[in-house]
Amino acid sequence: ADFLSCDIFQKVEDCVQKYHMARDYINIEVTESMVMEDSELLKRELNRFHEAGYEIWMDDFGSGYSSLNVLAEYEFDEIKLDMVFLRNYDEKKKRIIRSVISMAKQLGIKTLTEGVETKQQYEFLKSIGCEKVQGYYFSAPVPLADLSQKFTLDQIETRLAKQYYSQVGKVNFMTERPFGIEDYD
Repeated sequence: ADFLSCDIFQKVEDCVQKYHMARDYINIEVTESMVMEDSELLKRELNRFHEAGYEIWMDDFGSGYSSLNVLAEYEFDEIKLDMVFLRNYDEKKKRIIRSVISMAKQLGIKTLTEGVETKQQYEFLKSIGCEKVQGYYFSAPVPLADLSQKFTLDQIETRLAKQYYSQVGKVNFMTERPFGIEDYD
């Protein structure tokens, strides 16, 4: 709705300037349903964000009817697989999730899966190369005031680590051939 009701790019830019924030701290999330509203407007606006250095994420990937068309038409840095994939979790859904993660890697798109509630789901997602997960398995939503009590500073990813993992996350590690990574610091 923000894309339709105002110049959301300028509003975000104004906040970034006012608070002296780095653009890589902000991700612009677009729901799949928004794409159906006004695709030309959305393309223009997303290009403005990309050109300014923001990452664009597609939220609720797989919950609509046009996910693959949307990936073909728009440039996303990350897709967030909708939590519906993990409901009634079975072998067929595992194959679908594995295929989506692999496809995203081939397109150079990072992945995040929402709705992770069990260790089994987490281990599966980790094993197929999904680099980010969120859900109640890790924590229920936490009010800002309680955040420092729940997490210590050494548990929070640094900006440098975020950039590193962002680049590594685009690599498809699922291959039939031997594969290794050398990390030189």
